[in-house]
Amino acid sequence: MAVDANLPEDVTFEILARLPVKSLKRFQCIQKSWLALIQSPEFASAHFTFSKAKAYPLVKRDSDFTRKPIISLLSNETLDVKVDLDIPNLFGRNARCIRIQGSCINGIVCLWSDDDIVIWNPATKEFKVISDLEVDNLVREPYSCSLILTRFNYYWDAVGFSHDSETDDYKVVRIGSCCCKCCFLPNISVDVYSSSTNSWRSHPKIWPYSSILQGRCPDSQVYLNGSYHWWAITEGDLDKEIILTFDMTNEIFIETPFPDGVFGHFYFTSRIDKFMVINGCVARVFCSNHEEIDKRFDVWVLGELGVKESWTGLFTIGPVLGIQRPLAIDNNGGFYFENEEGKVVWYHPSTQETNTLKIQRKSLQVLIYAETLLSLEN
Repeated sequence: MAVDANLPEDVTFEILARLPVKSLKRFQCIQKSWLALIQSPEFASAHFTFSKAKAYPLVKRDSDFTRKPIISLLSNETLDVKVDLDIPNLFGRNARCIRIQGSCINGIVCLWSDDDIVIWNPATKEFKVISDLEVDNLVREPYSCSLILTRFNYYWDAVGFSHDSETDDYKVVRIGSCCCKCCFLPNISVDVYSSSTNSWRSHPKIWPYSSILQGRCPDSQVYLNGSYHWWAITEGDLDKEIILTFDMTNEIFIETPFPDGVFGHFYFTSRIDKFMVINGCVARVFCSNHEEIDKRFDVWVLGELGVKESWTGLFTIGPVLGIQRPLAIDNNGGFYFENEEGKVVWYHPSTQETNTLKIQRKSLQVLIYAETLLSLEN
């Protein structure tokens, strides 16, 4: 696209703000005034506003040949693969275990693979490895352990990526347990990373939960409005399931029980259940007839954190032939499912329109992605 460098500044702003990041990176070289404009916070904010309006489906799946992950953007019109993204080549032998943690937050994505945690801007190809950073004020309850515990003694059970809007700070929380053989009692670590300080801090929370089961399963967690949510069970009561929330602004944990007698136990239904954000609320999309061929999915939303009675049934999807697992919801109310053949299926409950995508892989994840000029160094 050609843009006249002599256009009025406001017109230039409006035109450039609608262009993809790849084009803007080239246009920065045309003249110094454009460079200053494109790198300004005001322009980045306006650009992201337009970018969100045309957000793309982003799909992560494993290659049939190498088993390594592939992350692609899809066309909004055809839902075909538009481009395969260049994943940071930093994970080594752990590359096959890469997961996308939570949502795309302001155009930024968090990748996690065992010990490795990377914050990544796919549009600018900028990334930052944060898992290797030291932990300030390192505090670990030693219990019976005779070792000097560091992050290398811990198996990370859960990772959450979030944004603190009050301080404009991107944060990551990781929850782990000691993996040394001399520990006979639970030894839980909770660390919080802050992009503003580029460091980790040990969180002083006394851990009251026996486990975050399926903490590595993308379906059992969701991000919303500065808080990260996981499915968990409480200590001493394996039948008491909760949503465990970490509020990134206040850095506190909140637990919300599920309603009695509505959901099946997530431990047994995690392959056909999904936590999502629907109508601005944390939602659980679960299969209510999992033994049937034509699956039906009920959608329940949480009205208020910590309040068990605020769960509300919203609507039912289906029955729909062949779909197996919910994956995501787009900005227009259409749902992405995995079908019984392992393919991605788009389905809209209102129109009952169905579109089977040409993607058929294992370890499927789908999220909605919008480009950003945001620099990880800022």
